[in-house]
Amino acid sequence: MTSLKVLFVVNSLSKGGAAVGANNLLKALRTQNIEITVVEASAHQKIVSRFFRNLERVLDHLFFGSNIHFFRLYKPSLNLEYLVSVHSPDVIQFCNVSGNLVDYSLSAKDMPVVFHRMSDFWPYMGCAHYPEKGDRFGKFDRYFYRNHSFDLFLDAHRVAPSHWLISELANSKIFQSPIHFIPNAISKGGPINTRTPVLSHVKIGFVSSSLNDERKGLDRVVRFVDDDRFELNLFGLGNIDHLRFENCTVVSHGSFVSSDLPSVFSNFDILVCPSYYDNSPNVVLEAMSFGIPVIGAAKTGMNSYITADTGHLFDFSAGSKSDFFDLVNRIIHNYPKYREGCLAHIESFSPDSIGARYVDLYREVLGR
Repeated sequence: MTSLKVLFVVNSLSKGGAAVGANNLLKALRTQNIEITVVEASAHQKIVSRFFRNLERVLDHLFFGSNIHFFRLYKPSLNLEYLVSVHSPDVIQFCNVSGNLVDYSLSAKDMPVVFHRMSDFWPYMGCAHYPEKGDRFGKFDRYFYRNHSFDLFLDAHRVAPSHWLISELANSKIFQSPIHFIPNAISKGGPINTRTPVLSHVKIGFVSSSLNDERKGLDRVVRFVDDDRFELNLFGLGNIDHLRFENCTVVSHGSFVSSDLPSVFSNFDILVCPSYYDNSPNVVLEAMSFGIPVIGAAKTGMNSYITADTGHLFDFSAGSKSDFFDLVNRIIHNYPKYREGCLAHIESFSPDSIGARYVDLYREVLGR
């Protein structure tokens, strides 16, 4: 069978949660018999380009309070036509890229087939991704995205890591190009959790690079974990003085890097992931890879990952404190079952399994 040549285009392989997902996909693809050329946009920025990218980030934060890659004040960091002429790929695989990094408005004619692994809503929904900010710019925001720097290849194939994201994109009717579901990849964790937790002292974990990132939803956890039977372990940077805990013990561990994950997941019994805006947080599968059960936000991309054997989905907006405690109680009283369920579940997300699914999709679309 002819080997495929894949041009793997990513903003960064070292910064942010999207970089974790991109690295996991790259690792998965490298298990397959294909030729991969990696292009990291952030590494190709010249002095002028870097200046404008930084200025764009300032404007992003000024207008939206977040780094959303909304503005493009200067030409994109990468010349896609040049890269194609040099590397002659069969497939272009985008990861965390946006309109100020790659010129989506280039003609798709004579270009290789484009696949885009989506890790966020921004390139498609603008600030509608954050409902509480969605009315701030309204139609202008959506028009700008669809008709200026985010004019996407109409025939690109989107790969969504959750069924929820597929549903949301389909309902938005912003584009009609094909959307495929392939979940995130995860490697087995390090030392497996061997804890024997007790209901009188349950260690709850919350993990985010930034504790103050409203997308992660730490504020939504407070009323559920503020109980003298709980100890809340926080991993990430941020000031939490504005949060009021009256009963539970709160332990702030500070920042962490990927190599710290075995230590991170050795500090608690259950991970809580209340985010309504991440379509499929990497931390969910990371926790499971160490045998840690997860209570994640219902009606999100986590419903593609959390099963009855690995944890529970919970409505952090409408759910009650007693309902939350019932889920914790169920996990603690059947902890070995949940731990083994997590370790068995992640086998279906192994790098070689996910890599094979991507390559099968490439070949199917290419007709090979």
